[in-house]
Amino acid sequence: MRVTSLDPLFLPRSIAVIGESGREGGLVWSVVTRMVTSGYRGRVMPVVPGGEDVYGLQACDGVENLPKGVELAIMCLKLADLIPVLDELGRGGVKCVICLASGETETRADEFGLEQRVNALVRKWGMTLVGPKSLGLINTVQGVNASVCLPSVSPGNIAFFSQSDALTLSILDLARDELGFSKCMSLGNRSRISETDLLAFLVNDPDTAVIAGYMEAVGDAPRFLRTAQDVTKKKPVVVVRPGTTPKGQTAALFHRDAMFGFAKTYATVFKQTGIIATPDIPSFLALLKGFSKQPLPEGNNVAVVTNSGSFGVLAADAAATCGFDLPCFSRETMQGLGEMLPGHGGVYNPVVMEPTLSFRVWKRIIGKLEDDPLVHIVVVVVVPRYGMDIEELATSLVSSLVAVRKTVCVCVPGGPAALEARRIFESTSLPCYDNLEQALYTVRSMREYRQWQRKPYPVEVCYRRDSPKIRKIIDDARDAGMYELQGIEAQPLLMAYELTFWEMKLARTAKSAAKMARKMGFPVALKLASPQADMVGREQVVDVDDNKSVYEAFWEITEGVRRVWPEIFISGCLVQKTAPPTARRVCIRLMRDPQFGPLISFALDGGCDNDQAGIAHRLAPLSLQDAHDIIREPWAFPVLRGSRGEPGAHLRSLEDVLLTVSQLAMDCPEILELELSPVFVDDQQTVIGNARVVLSPRA
Repeated sequence: MRVTSLDPLFLPRSIAVIGESGREGGLVWSVVTRMVTSGYRGRVMPVVPGGEDVYGLQACDGVENLPKGVELAIMCLKLADLIPVLDELGRGGVKCVICLASGETETRADEFGLEQRVNALVRKWGMTLVGPKSLGLINTVQGVNASVCLPSVSPGNIAFFSQSDALTLSILDLARDELGFSKCMSLGNRSRISETDLLAFLVNDPDTAVIAGYMEAVGDAPRFLRTAQDVTKKKPVVVVRPGTTPKGQTAALFHRDAMFGFAKTYATVFKQTGIIATPDIPSFLALLKGFSKQPLPEGNNVAVVTNSGSFGVLAADAAATCGFDLPCFSRETMQGLGEMLPGHGGVYNPVVMEPTLSFRVWKRIIGKLEDDPLVHIVVVVVVPRYGMDIEELATSLVSSLVAVRKTVCVCVPGGPAALEARRIFESTSLPCYDNLEQALYTVRSMREYRQWQRKPYPVEVCYRRDSPKIRKIIDDARDAGMYELQGIEAQPLLMAYELTFWEMKLARTAKSAAKMARKMGFPVALKLASPQADMVGREQVVDVDDNKSVYEAFWEITEGVRRVWPEIFISGCLVQKTAPPTARRVCIRLMRDPQFGPLISFALDGGCDNDQAGIAHRLAPLSLQDAHDIIREPWAFPVLRGSRGEPGAHLRSLEDVLLTVSQLAMDCPEILELELSPVFVDDQQTVIGNARVVLSPRA
């Protein structure tokens, strides 16, 4: 179910709080108290048996007695007691319901059955439901605090959602003194409202500049992909994504309330949609500081100002590690710095300030850096030093730094001596950190997001293919019980998509193998031709360069396999022309993720068999930009580009193969797995050396 509008949820004109008792300290009393004391200006109506007053408000003694026009109902009831109340609310025209966690202990089976009944009622009446088992929501702009235990937060421009109650409480508590929020929501069990609905609402929310969340899994994957891609072009989306390591994935299997997706798939989803994912809470909060308080960088050049030479060197190292440039300043800036810092050598980047310099000089230098067109980011590192009043310096610099029209980041390393200075900076629109790495990690993420925003919207392509022929090939193979096609068997299917194969022929005898090799031209490669080739390790001999060697290779492969596996059926040997030595070998693989669908992997030869850093993933359908980016990963591009006079690979033809595989994945859901390995890429073309296709059985 798609939620068309969340306005009645976040901006309700009247609210009913429904529970079993209005006694002081109970759920209903706590929610009503929070609503009244948070500054909500709408009408709050408690509903409890007997109609007793709750926090000075007259209560209704039943849902049927509620006046018309209630937009939001907050349920403080056990899951089993929701059914009759929801039905009555639906008849009364209530459109939004929050089902708060009330401590019930139903078994998993009972809970699932009750949720199905609740969902049926919600669908029947066209309601929007948050939960069950939600901690509620907060809208600081309108004074809505529809929760029982969410901590009070400062107003701001961050909208936060979470799929975990514990993480919700922890993150909001940690961020209470440093960040401001426009809206907060605990999604609970996500029965009827999802993170996708929230993204679609928050992208147009004028009070929200940054969207943040804790995500374990998503529902309706295709819609999430489309929505997230649109949202991130307008506003940054920063998430904590757990389960990114094998140990974390194992731990997730025992997490009763979670449905964690495959780590590599979600990493691909975030990359293709522009979502900024962090593996831990400190990094998450650090990014929120930067995104919520500062404009995005317009370039890659960093200027560092510090009162410590050693920290200047560390800052230069950290900036270089993050991919930033520390440029020489413009002539005008260097001249001005030279006049302000005579004899200090501070005209270079980083600018090192002596402790004896006045605070006025600090301000003038910051102004010079702001005016320099070669500077895009200003990083200020203030270190507690003997004889320097660091708090007075922070107070003096705040006004100048806040006025800078470029991205500014402040770092005040140290313990107790630096706490008050950090507090002074953080009380303004300046993100302040206690270590350089975290500060520059934040600015790097902001720069990468700015680059994402500038990318054109993805353009998908549709490649030519012989659809009737493809359908016949797949149907014939499945009718014959052939669910795995290898080598020559897979060629007709892929050639119907105009994919080119390196010449390969089946030789049933050594004599025919030699004849084929002479016709192809030496050197050639011979490999076992058998339906069980995978079981014996795909025996092969490469670089066979004469007739005699062909005979020897043929008998070595076939007789060697027969001696070890006499029961295996052997068709003969596949003879294939050896690729030129300048050709690069790559691997392309297609797998189907159960949630997000076709996942295309790219690696250098042999790389698809592992899941290390040297492998890139993208979800189909690939756009032109996806195909361009996937082969330009840092570990792949230097090899493909060529060096020292070697011709580079023909990248456009390799992109065409990737886009064709993407089209094949979208056209043929019967293909569960596809592997092209090796794929030869020389300076003129891309040719497939071998292929394997796995088809799904007929239902």
